[in-house]
Order: sequence, then C-alpha cells, then structure tokens
Amino acid sequence: MASAKVCLWLLFMIITQSIAQDIRSMEMTLMTDYRFQCANTTCLPFISIITSDIRSCQVACLAESQCIAATFHRSTSDCELFD
Repeated sequence: MASAKVCLWLLFMIITQSIAQDIRSMEMTLMTDYRFQCANTTCLPFISIITSDIRSCQVACLAESQCIAATFHRSTSDCELFD
C-alpha cells in the first residue's frame, strides 16, 4: 500500500512539473556570410548586445519571446535581435 502511494505521488509530481515548465522550442538556421534584411526600410534591432559567441546570441534570441531573427558579428561580438 505504501509503495502504491509513493508511485502515485511520483506520477503526480512528474505530471505537475511537466505542466508547470514553459518549454519553447524553435528551429534556428545558421547562415554564414549573409546579412539580415527586412522588407521595410526602417528595420532596426530591438536589442543589441555584446556576446562572446554565436551560441550565446542564439540563446539570447530564444530568451526573448518577440525575437524572430538574430545577427552576430564575430569581429565586434555584436548580437542584434530582430522582431
């Protein structure tokens, strides 16, 4: 009986944790030597930050819900996020 209660409690905790977590998944494509261009002429990044590498820039984009594109300039370590 005690083991059934423990199993039920563990199942409840697993379900509760999986529902409580905000899991966002996104597919990102890496395009080297390309420059991001917008359809309109007033295309400016909504955030511009300094990151150590492209991976950090990707993580910064994933952390922002409105980010749909990011550019990373290796020479300046500049990461620009676009909505």
